[in-house]
Amino acid sequence: MPADPLEAPISSDYRFFHLIRWESRMLGLYRRTPGWLLIAVPLLTAAVRMIWWAAAEREPLGYYVSNVHALAVVLLLVTPLHADVPDVGQATFGYMALRIAVYGVVACTKLFLPGIAAGTVANDRRNGRMEALQMTPVSVELLYLAKVFAAAYPFLLLEGALFVLFSGVAVADCVPAPEALRLALEGIGQIVMIACLSVSCSARFTTAGVARAVAYLIVWLLLPICWFGALQYLGCWPENHLIRGGWMPALLEDRMPHPFSAVVAWQATGTAAVCLLAFGLGVRKMSPYVAAV
Repeated sequence: MPADPLEAPISSDYRFFHLIRWESRMLGLYRRTPGWLLIAVPLLTAAVRMIWWAAAEREPLGYYVSNVHALAVVLLLVTPLHADVPDVGQATFGYMALRIAVYGVVACTKLFLPGIAAGTVANDRRNGRMEALQMTPVSVELLYLAKVFAAAYPFLLLEGALFVLFSGVAVADCVPAPEALRLALEGIGQIVMIACLSVSCSARFTTAGVARAVAYLIVWLLLPICWFGALQYLGCWPENHLIRGGWMPALLEDRMPHPFSAVVAWQATGTAAVCLLAFGLGVRKMSPYVAAV
């Protein structure tokens, strides 16, 4: 049996899926599956209980929830609540549960995914695998996407599991299907974007430690600053007692807010633009190590 499945005569129709499986093995996801399961089951149970509690107790803790929500919107690069809450079903328990679930998954992704994926290309260079790829008929674009999806799919599965768990409550509370779908796509976009940035940082820097540090700096500092500026420009900074009563300039207080559709469009466009930029950089940096197909 060949050491690398890319050396086997695999049909081109299935090559991408074999690449994802192989990249998952290189990341250690398969070897650690029992450990992941032992950790995931109690964590998922605790996450469900926490989401249930936070969605149910938001009214008595309104002051603190307002501040946490405002910070989460900026740090996690998600959209704030609609201004017209009752008309879109955002006052229901089911909607709040779905929203908090998305926040939790994106936060976990930003905490763990760069540490997992930001060293993948650097490690391939160190162990000689990138040189071996020059002898295989694999395009650099296919290899890049395989690395991205291999790192992202555990977090995508986590989001899917939480949405399935809370789908019954969302249906019972008559949460609009388009709004639930928008939340799901928002979370998926953030997961894929963080995976692209992590892989591209690994391709850009020669050591895994530097790649991880830069990836964390981008996802926790640079991008939130950019999203904060966009929210200020749009006049859609979420209601926040701490900041609105403190250092926010009066000029920004008087700005007329844009419609919520504009905020959604900015968030989606920004996410897609970062993914495309990261894809272009990662492919360019990996091209010398992969055979042209």
